Amino acid sequence: MKVLRAIGGFFAKIWKWIKTTAWVQPLLIVGIIFAVIFSIPYITSAIQAALQDTGTAFYDSYKISLNGVKKEGGDSEVEKLTKAILDYRENGTKDQDIINRYGEKFFLSFYQDDCSGCETMKGAFEVLRDEWGKQDIYTPLDSSEQFRLHTVDCLETLDDVDEPFETFYNGPLGGDLFNYAAEDAGERPYFVNAGSTYETELMNMQDAGTFSTPTTLLIDFGAELWSDVISEVFFVLTPDEGDENNRTRALLLMDAWNHTGKFSEDYHGSSSGSSSEE
Repeated sequence: MKVLRAIGGFFAKIWKWIKTTAWVQPLLIVGIIFAVIFSIPYITSAIQAALQDTGTAFYDSYKISLNGVKKEGGDSEVEKLTKAILDYRENGTKDQDIINRYGEKFFLSFYQDDCSGCETMKGAFEVLRDEWGKQDIYTPLDSSEQFRLHTVDCLETLDDVDEPFETFYNGPLGGDLFNYAAEDAGERPYFVNAGSTYETELMNMQDAGTFSTPTTLLIDFGAELWSDVISEVFFVLTPDEGDENNRTRALLLMDAWNHTGKFSEDYHGSSSGSSSEE
């Protein structure tokens, strides 16, 4: 207690000296003003960094790089994965190395910075990842399946290629991936149940100029039919009942994974686990 009183007395004396020494007060005020002015850039940078973290840091942690992409076809990780998807869809050939690396079943989401829909779906992916298998509502029908997400940054920059994502899209693999995805989605139950804007979104996905984010494909190398390897396609999922939050959207992601709710053939307008596209 004596130590605390001594410390308190020391600061009390300093404060008394400041109050009684008039010329110090303007200097302190000026010093504080300059300190605030010089701190503004650092404060702004910190805020921007925090905002950026909330937007893309999550997706970045699951990113597959476009590094190595070429107009005539390259060896980027995105191209290797895409080739494996297309090979399985077209002739049933499985690339076991790709499956070992990325999993037999996973979400493949295309995102970019400054994308409100990406931010919306980020929260849902986070909940699904954290709650996976802990409750029945967040458990896959095959309980052995693991949560898997891989992402592609549509604004990734490379030193040797201008607009890498557009290069991938317009190359020998990207266009086929999205054309097949849209074509296959038109044969799924979700196409009928999703709502009026879904068909337009699928059409936009087939052109690099109208491609939008987030676009998510559910890839399943364990599908019984080769043509079902791109088993679901969706954009921003929104609960029909209007109760929009991360947990309700996570349930919609679970529906997509399990092909239940609006992703099932026997959907009859139940509000449980249902969804619509924004």
